[in-house]
Amino acid sequence: MGMNNSVVFCKNCPRNHYGVCSGIETILNQDREFHPLKSQNLPAKQYVFYQGESPVKTYILRQGWILLTQVSAQGKRQVLRSVLPGDVFGFQTDLNKPFSYSAMTLQDSIVCCVPDLLQMCGRYPELFIKLIWEEESEKKLAEHYMVNIAHGSAREKISFMAFELYQRLKSRGLNKAHVIPFPFKQEDIADTLGMSVIHVNRTLHKLEQDNLLSLHKHELKLLDCEKLATLVGMDFLELDSCEISDVA
Repeated sequence: MGMNNSVVFCKNCPRNHYGVCSGIETILNQDREFHPLKSQNLPAKQYVFYQGESPVKTYILRQGWILLTQVSAQGKRQVLRSVLPGDVFGFQTDLNKPFSYSAMTLQDSIVCCVPDLLQMCGRYPELFIKLIWEEESEKKLAEHYMVNIAHGSAREKISFMAFELYQRLKSRGLNKAHVIPFPFKQEDIADTLGMSVIHVNRTLHKLEQDNLLSLHKHELKLLDCEKLATLVGMDFLELDSCEISDVA
C-alpha cells in the first residue's frame, strides 16, 4: 500500500503525544495494512451516534467538546461523561451490541474516525495496554462522580465538576491560568449532577459570592483552587490519577 495520509495528519495534531493517539500514530507509521484515519468536522449540537445504534468505528476527539448521554426508559437524560480532546469514545469489543449512550457535540468539533482500533489492539498489545489504561481512568472518574452525585451537597457537586474538568483540561494545555472553556448550559450541568436547573443557578451564584468560582460567557474561572479542593474532599494528585498519560 502507499503512504498512509494519517501519518501526516497525526503528526500535525496537538494530541499526537497523548495516550492512545501516540500508539495509533506509531502503528500507522509502520503498518500500511490498516485503514487510514478520517477526520470529520461537526457543528455544535450534532450527534456523532445515537443510543441504540450499532457500532461501526471508534472515535477520538481531536478538537472541541462532546457529551456522552443516556436517556432512561422514562425519558430522562443523564450526562455520563465529557469527552475532551485526546479522548477515545465509542469503542466496544462486542460489535453486535448497540450503543447504550449517545454522543453529541457541545461545540464545533473535529473527530477522528478509527475503523480498525480493535484489530490494531489484537496485533499490537502495547496499544491495548494504552486503551485499558484509558478505560480504567474513565472508570475511576465515573466512580468519583457517582459518589459526589449520591452524597455531595449542591456546592460540593458543582465544585467537584469544575475542579475535575479544570484538571483534565490543564493536563492537555487547554487552560489559561485558572480559566477553562466551559460550553455547558445550566441544564447540561443539571443532567450531569442530578440537580434541577433552578438549584444549579442558585448554587453557581452562591459559589461566585463566596469567591470560589465564576462562570461568564462560556468560561469558568477557579477563584480559589485550594478551597475548592478542600470542599470536594480530594487533592490535586488524586484527580491527576484519573487522567491518562502517555504510557509505554
